[in-house]
Amino acid sequence: MIMRPKQFYLASFALLLMALSFPLQVVFLYGHSFSETSAIFNKITWLNWCVALSFVVGACFYFQASRFIVYLAPIILSLVALNNYWVGQFAGDYSLLQTSLATLAVGIVFAPLALPSSKVVLRDPTRRWW
Repeated sequence: MIMRPKQFYLASFALLLMALSFPLQVVFLYGHSFSETSAIFNKITWLNWCVALSFVVGACFYFQASRFIVYLAPIILSLVALNNYWVGQFAGDYSLLQTSLATLAVGIVFAPLALPSSKVVLRDPTRRWW
């Protein structure tokens, strides 16, 4: 492989942005300023922290083209689906339709794992020359 497939850059960047979106959502939904870190972090649930942490770990695995991303992707998607169901069903901030579409968007981030260029790199570590 002459160069790292671009999907590894893009997907890891998208996962990092999604991890950052949790505190940003709190800021914009509840009108906090960025200096109110205690109030922001208090509104993030333990499940949100788990999802955000899984996004960061997934971004690292994706960027390194680690084969473990194939095993971590379903775990991340399950956590996201559970979190989004909980938010859509019981919280008043977003509807179930919105959270379902958000879950689908996260699933799209992992779709490049099915591309032939990704499969080659993930199956054969010698192709990861970087």
